[in-house]
Amino acid sequence: MPSQAAVPSKDTKPPLVVVMPSNPLDYPVDAFEASLIRRQCNRQVLMRWINTNLVENVDFGSIQTKRGLSKPSLWKAGAEKITTMLSVSAQFPSYVDYEQSALNAKALERIIIRCELINAQQHIVASGIGARALKQDYGDFNKALKMASKSAFIDATLKLAGLSDVFTLDLEDMTAEQISPAQQAKSKQSHSRSSKT
Repeated sequence: MPSQAAVPSKDTKPPLVVVMPSNPLDYPVDAFEASLIRRQCNRQVLMRWINTNLVENVDFGSIQTKRGLSKPSLWKAGAEKITTMLSVSAQFPSYVDYEQSALNAKALERIIIRCELINAQQHIVASGIGARALKQDYGDFNKALKMASKSAFIDATLKLAGLSDVFTLDLEDMTAEQISPAQQAKSKQSHSRSSKT
């Protein structure tokens, strides 16, 4: 028996294409409200997970400043846990510029790195910036690059999950004058251990 192909009738209508506004405030009220409620609930679940799974002095920590105890600072280990749970990965498009600078023996005073967090569909869902002056690391380019990259990664993570009200910048972004001598020593020991992993 010969195969038969479906023939569209004259009454067949083209599929309806719904175009959503570019500004969320222009969404239909019901859709906008549902979206807000879903995001609020998801964030509450995320905050419970963070409170349960992130370990103080491993994933985050506070420091003693001249003005008292600081707001908790998110560290790289904590940012890695959060981004893993949210199924996003980091890419650093700025690296190619610094690779060319190194190949051309170009002298640099500071490094500025952009981190982009991408989802499984390869869409950029958040980005962050990290900067580091080479003089902070006594001219060590590799260390300055690593520190700027870490700051950019943590910045992107804070933006992705809306965590700036909970965590502040990483400890390395604070000046020595803001940190008590005892905490400086503790910080160096803690981060020397984490840099070996």
